[in-house]
Amino acid sequence: MPNNKTPIIVLLLLLISFVSAEINIFSYSESQSPITILNNMNLAILDIEDQGYDSGRFVDIYNEAEYYIKTNENMFFETVSLFRNTTILADNTISQYKRLESELNVLNQLKKVNNSVLVKLNQANEYIAESKYESALSIFPELESYILTESEQLFVFVQQKFWDVEYEYNKLAITTHTLEDINLKLISAKKAKDILIAKEIIDELQDINVSVQHITAIKNHMLYFEDNSISTNKISDIYDESLYNFERKKYDKITSLYEESLLLYDEAVKYKQEYKKIHDKIGSLKDSDKKTEFETRLAASYELYTKSELDDAIEKLEKLNDNVSDYKLQIIAFTNINITQIPILDLIKENLVAVIGALIVIIILSIIVSMQVKRYMHVQKIKRYEKEKDNLEQMMKDLQYKYYDEKSISKKVYDSKMKAYQNRFVDVTRKLALMKNVHIT
Repeated sequence: MPNNKTPIIVLLLLLISFVSAEINIFSYSESQSPITILNNMNLAILDIEDQGYDSGRFVDIYNEAEYYIKTNENMFFETVSLFRNTTILADNTISQYKRLESELNVLNQLKKVNNSVLVKLNQANEYIAESKYESALSIFPELESYILTESEQLFVFVQQKFWDVEYEYNKLAITTHTLEDINLKLISAKKAKDILIAKEIIDELQDINVSVQHITAIKNHMLYFEDNSISTNKISDIYDESLYNFERKKYDKITSLYEESLLLYDEAVKYKQEYKKIHDKIGSLKDSDKKTEFETRLAASYELYTKSELDDAIEKLEKLNDNVSDYKLQIIAFTNINITQIPILDLIKENLVAVIGALIVIIILSIIVSMQVKRYMHVQKIKRYEKEKDNLEQMMKDLQYKYYDEKSISKKVYDSKMKAYQNRFVDVTRKLALMKNVHIT
């Protein structure tokens, strides 16, 4: 059920916005002339008004000082001292108010602060606006007591949150200083009862928790690859890079690495599912020669799969699936023709010239179509290699940027990936040159 106090709390938080800047503490020296001191007091009052505070209390003190400047020098300096002490009082009151307001705002984000407490805070704000600093200070102990009670519960919550994250973190069996740093920060915050630091710790623990989940998922993807005899080179690099960024608290990078790992994992799972379907299709074929041809192609795609070249493996598998399906349709179509019911030989004899002519036309058309298809496939393959070459160039630039500029990957990961990219780049460049020298006629 909705809380009917929520609109009131929100309204009060919006109203408590008057105190935004501290009052500058007034300073003077008895060696200065009374006129100079008075002028400086006037400037201080203008500064107070510029910051949005009521200056009535300060103006009254100023008027007293102005009166005593001509009648009583001792009283003049006592009044000036009172002016200075009042600025100190104002500054201290505003500083305490701002701290309490910040802490209550933090508590309100984590759990709803009592409406009565916010009313008190608003009352203190109004007192400050009216220069009734002593009245505002009288409210603060009650607010301090409330915050202290709630902060104890808050730190219990933060500690439990830390233990939950630590439990998941320990499952990874990795060694970093990230949680050690958080723990030291938490101990220090508890000692100082610093709610603002507690909120920072909660936010960071949330980031760490998500990153730990992502790293755990990457590790599970890697284990899946191992269990299915797939090369783990790529996914191991991703895992190492995620640990490297975890140590440096670059949690956004870990999210990107997790997405990259998830893509590889999804492709591997997809291949395995499709492989089983096509394997069963091929197993049902009767023609041993065709069956051997398809099994050889299936084995070639599986070899790419085990090398973690999943895009190429899936592409070959999809083409093979289309070919097997087409072949099975041809077999079905052929077996559905009842040859005994068609006087095929008589028809051929009666229309021999027409049949020969039709066969010649079919052969010529087949040759033309075959040439066009070969030419089209050749051009498409060149385009694919050109695109892959461009992608590899960009990937190498991105890798250099990550290593040299961002410093978000280790040297081991950089060397491993760069070597793989360069080898593939050389291979693609060589194949591209060969294909461009081949003319399909």
